[in-house]
Amino acid sequence: MSLVKGWVPSVAGVAKKAVLIGLDSATIDLLQRFAAEGVLSHLRQLMESGVTTEAFSSLPPGTSINWNTIATGAHAGTHGVVAMSIHQPGGSLDEAESAFFSYHCRAERIWQAAERVGKKPLLLKYTTSWPPTTEKGIQVEGFSDPDWNVLAIAPRCAYSTRRMAGLPEGAHTVTAAPPRTMPMGFQVELQPALGWSNVPPSDLDALETTLPLTTTYGERQLLHALVIGTQSEGYDRVVVAASKNAEAALADFRVDEWSDWVKREFAAGTGRQEGWLRFKLIALSPDGSDFLLFQTQIFPTTGWTRPDSLAAELVEQVGPFQELGGMNFPLWWGWTSAEESEKLFVEEMEYQVDWLSKAAEYLMTHKEWDLLATQWHGIDHMDHSFLDCLDLDHELHELGTRVIRKTYELADRYVGEILKHIDDDTLVVVTSDHGHAARRGAWLDVNALLEERGLLTFKDPAPSLRLESGGYAPPTIRRIDWSGTKAAVVHDGYVYVNLRGREPHGIVEPGDEYGDVVEQVVDILEDARSPTFPDKRYCEVVLRKEEAEVLGLHGDMMGDVVFFAKVRLKGSHHGNFHASRADIGSLRAVTIFSGPGIKRGVQTQRAINLVDIAPTMAVLLGIPIPEHSEGTILWGIME
Repeated sequence: MSLVKGWVPSVAGVAKKAVLIGLDSATIDLLQRFAAEGVLSHLRQLMESGVTTEAFSSLPPGTSINWNTIATGAHAGTHGVVAMSIHQPGGSLDEAESAFFSYHCRAERIWQAAERVGKKPLLLKYTTSWPPTTEKGIQVEGFSDPDWNVLAIAPRCAYSTRRMAGLPEGAHTVTAAPPRTMPMGFQVELQPALGWSNVPPSDLDALETTLPLTTTYGERQLLHALVIGTQSEGYDRVVVAASKNAEAALADFRVDEWSDWVKREFAAGTGRQEGWLRFKLIALSPDGSDFLLFQTQIFPTTGWTRPDSLAAELVEQVGPFQELGGMNFPLWWGWTSAEESEKLFVEEMEYQVDWLSKAAEYLMTHKEWDLLATQWHGIDHMDHSFLDCLDLDHELHELGTRVIRKTYELADRYVGEILKHIDDDTLVVVTSDHGHAARRGAWLDVNALLEERGLLTFKDPAPSLRLESGGYAPPTIRRIDWSGTKAAVVHDGYVYVNLRGREPHGIVEPGDEYGDVVEQVVDILEDARSPTFPDKRYCEVVLRKEEAEVLGLHGDMMGDVVFFAKVRLKGSHHGNFHASRADIGSLRAVTIFSGPGIKRGVQTQRAINLVDIAPTMAVLLGIPIPEHSEGTILWGIME
């Protein structure tokens, strides 16, 4: 599709440059609330100088789906990323790959369209864009799956003497289901220190434990932690070393302190790779009985930029890069107090925003660029952990509201740093990919429901975990017996029929039996009840595959039955209908346009669609509309 077909709109090319800033999971209600409180000066400035609107996501309302939608102007069925992980046709229904790899997207992105006419893109941590999809553009990272990173050497980790809720004594949890690796946690024990040399002065008998630092490549490096203290303060200091020689310490720090950054060498595929990490001593009781040590994600020194030499340049100018941080995972498992989780989350997010801000300044002032695209995931991480606290009756209402406000403030800080380096000829678009709603009920296990109705067989019994008060169980994966399964959910929002000839272990015959199974699944989902509100039907929408085309869902990647829950019953955003509002929160995204050719101080009465962003930006920047764009040019927001 070309920009013009025989005529040139008067607004075409009014912007000399364009900036696309992604704030994952942001919503208009919280933007307006915190702007009114005076917290969001930069976002408020953009809203007052431009057009603010709600926006409908492409379905399903997930991260990988909609950052591709924003970049391409295409719905999920067209660009091909229909879930958070991708099941390839012909492969086992048990097998899937993260949908954040750029090669899963089948549509042209706006920066590729810009390059076609000689423009220079700059991508700064824009999720779903790695491996690089530009020809000559500058790129910093861009995989950014919110659970893990293909470029990382190791995920975040915690080591603690505390009992992890729901796990047997001494057990540890390592990963959730492949291919999305979750944070690791290890229970450890402090014992009298033996065999150490050059121990610093300590009034108390030194204690020790080992830290099984484990990489995504399967390597395990045993580090040693020495715990010492004073008579007046008790145990309050930790030394981490590769051997039991405190003089060769990698890190030396105290309670509530971060260590300096540590650079170490790790196994990486067939070779070795250097990576950065640091520690925080979250808790250490004076008597040594309570110990909680946090380790950041370990990210390599190179291999995450284009050109590759840019990584070392940025580390020198800005500092070590941390792609993923702030997920409030210990609280889920009862490992931290709310106050500890708040502090860790905010500190990790502050480091990331400060790094991105400095990187943006350096790149925007030292490199040539015409189109900047960046995305920050902090609001989404916060929403999953703290949005429920906005409920006035929530026991953590004050703390949670404080974290939410601070997270939006950090987003505003990042936006402000970018705005410092543009002029009046630059188009600015700030957008989220979906909204978020407070959780209102238990998640419905559709596979358990299908098992109950005789359509699915598990290899494993249902889990029975007795949780300590306030604790959440770590994720438990039940394996499916495909030899006895006719239909199953393998991606959020889709039921796949185990069809003979299409699936390697298919048992359902094409034709009448396939149709009968689809109808059974539809009937089950249409009548499914909320676990928390049994008088309420759980699903907002249930559609057969061919019916879902009206929602932009089609093609060989999606399931045979599509369903979305009622957000007022389920909450969060995954698996919900994209247009829904809740008592606290909304599934609708928010978008702000500001700059040349844009009306000033307008809030639209009707929502746009996220597919509208790319073609509208293309017109204003004077570049071709991305080839597979299905969106509408938003003439109504233009002067």
